[in-house]
Amino acid sequence: MSRVHHCITCQLLLICLLGAGPATAQVAQDERFSVMDHVDLPAELGGKTDADLYLELSEEWIFFPDLPALRKKTGNYLVREPEGGSRSGEELSRLLTQRIRELPVSRGKYVLRQVEYEFNLLDPHVKGAGPDGFPEPDSMDRFTRELQASLIALVRGRIRNLHRYNLEEQLLSVRFHETWQFDPDSLEVLRRVDAITPVIWQRRRTAEGEPVNDAGTGWPVYYKNILSTIYLRNP
Repeated sequence: MSRVHHCITCQLLLICLLGAGPATAQVAQDERFSVMDHVDLPAELGGKTDADLYLELSEEWIFFPDLPALRKKTGNYLVREPEGGSRSGEELSRLLTQRIRELPVSRGKYVLRQVEYEFNLLDPHVKGAGPDGFPEPDSMDRFTRELQASLIALVRGRIRNLHRYNLEEQLLSVRFHETWQFDPDSLEVLRRVDAITPVIWQRRRTAEGEPVNDAGTGWPVYYKNILSTIYLRNP
């Protein structure tokens, strides 16, 4: 190979590598989401006593569909009660802190095992959106639709009888199975996603095939089909 041809080849390779950089970064970024999640207070943290309380968690989700794995990085989290509650934020925070410090300790951290909750894609999960559902039945905003696509990529190849389902239309929630660990000093929480269970929603219809809505609210009525649990790795 001549020196000129070798240099041209190197330049072309360098151009290709530089050109591929932003695209590669974009693909990686598409697998990261800033999620506002609302989780019913686990029983071990007093959920049986205060069934109306829930946790509001500000998180980053990072998907690794090939492993498969999902990493959740939790930033701020607060304990909340429904609108009209009488307790202050400071009171609720002290209550949560006390209950965390009553959890069993393993390797120097408070541990909460077998946390299970359902993540509903028909609820908005963008910071500041509030807990209310979308204005139209079966609707999602663009962010939630992209989040659903990443969840589908995580589970698609691991669902039995996949041909029976239209995941884009019917995968409207998933159940997470997690282990939580709290730092004893800062109470920062580390969440490990151990498994995920896809949930298929099917519209209830009349014998003539017409969709059935709830008489009081006008919202659609669904049947839920809980699929097999998919166990994940921890990257």
